[in-house]
Amino acid sequence: MVPQRVFQKLRRIGVVLILAAGASCAWASTSSVAQAQDAPTARAPAVDESARDEFQVFDASVIDLRSGSDEVRSPSREAFTDALGEHGELRLSGDLELRKALAGSQYSAILEQGKANLAVAALAYGSHDCAGARSRSSEAILDLAAAHASGAQARRHLRSAYLYRFLCAHREQRADQALAAARILRRLADADAGPDGRPTEISTATWQQYPTPDVQSNGELIQVSIESSPPGADIMVDFEQRGISPNRIFLSPGEHLVAMGGENGTVSQRITVSAAGTVKLALHPSRRQWIGITDSLDELRAARGDAREKAMLALMAAVEAQVAFVMREPGRVSVWILPTGKHTAQHVGHAPNASIAGEVALQALQESSRSPGLNPMMPLLTEDHTTTTRSSSNRRWWVYGVVLGAAAIGAGFMVAQDLSENRQRIEVSLP
Repeated sequence: MVPQRVFQKLRRIGVVLILAAGASCAWASTSSVAQAQDAPTARAPAVDESARDEFQVFDASVIDLRSGSDEVRSPSREAFTDALGEHGELRLSGDLELRKALAGSQYSAILEQGKANLAVAALAYGSHDCAGARSRSSEAILDLAAAHASGAQARRHLRSAYLYRFLCAHREQRADQALAAARILRRLADADAGPDGRPTEISTATWQQYPTPDVQSNGELIQVSIESSPPGADIMVDFEQRGISPNRIFLSPGEHLVAMGGENGTVSQRITVSAAGTVKLALHPSRRQWIGITDSLDELRAARGDAREKAMLALMAAVEAQVAFVMREPGRVSVWILPTGKHTAQHVGHAPNASIAGEVALQALQESSRSPGLNPMMPLLTEDHTTTTRSSSNRRWWVYGVVLGAAAIGAGFMVAQDLSENRQRIEVSLP
């Protein structure tokens, strides 16, 4: 009997423990839910879309420090600039004067106008339209002569304009016009010209028909006063230097081309000399906004080490560029940036072409800004301490029902067990 009673006691104790464990699990589950709701949560900071837009486009400039004339350097520089335009994130300045200044050259609006007229003259001549070619080349000569007087590199273009005039005059058998054009072509001859200044486009037989006129020692000369407003301009007559205005010179009777240029502007005009007199021309002012860039380029060429960074910073700040591509030698471009929030110019590498140079610059700019749209001082994850605590009255009612029901069932089971064992054993023995 003893083992049976011991077993029954142990069974009751096990039942109570099971019920207590179930109640504890139910309570723990509701407590963990409440604690999870009260605990701080980690979240990523919001992206500032306006800041992202701010860093999508970067102002860029191309700086040409290579040696040689601008006519030789210009084609490769323009090709490099056009290739950079394929990177939509890079915005190149459309100011032609600034582009020329960053190449160490002077931009001349009148030179560009002359080149445009010359291009139309070339099309007209190619279409056998000598009237159109003669008209357009005449306009181009006036523009190019003024640019040439101001120091722009217009000699090659002037030769082309006079070449069209010569060829059309020869074709139409206008000997006087062909002879006048041949005289200027000899004066503008360069190293590529043949004997006696003959352009390579003209045959020797044709050129010999228009020899250099003999200079007559007793020829008539007329005194002419050349003045400019304002004064101080260089004077060129028929592409020969004739001093600085105002000046008195002697000219032969007939038509001449007078051109003047200087810091105050340029002008050109055809005049007909028949008697002594005064020629006064007003200079047309030209833009010189970026004239100081030349000094900055000279400083950058000579600078070394930290001085180069300072010179580059000053130059990029002057032209308001965030990226600079420096052409110093063939096939090698240095890439510079102004890092976000820093007052210094940073050299970020070299590149062989525009495509790679653009990628190097954009990658460096993105790294310097530490992911566009995110605040560099803000951690990637932050804690949200907003709590949503629940009071005991908000806990689900069925949780307490389970706990109380389990306790009641356990108590009833134990009472039933005690009642079933609370009986007497009576034995009756009959003799």
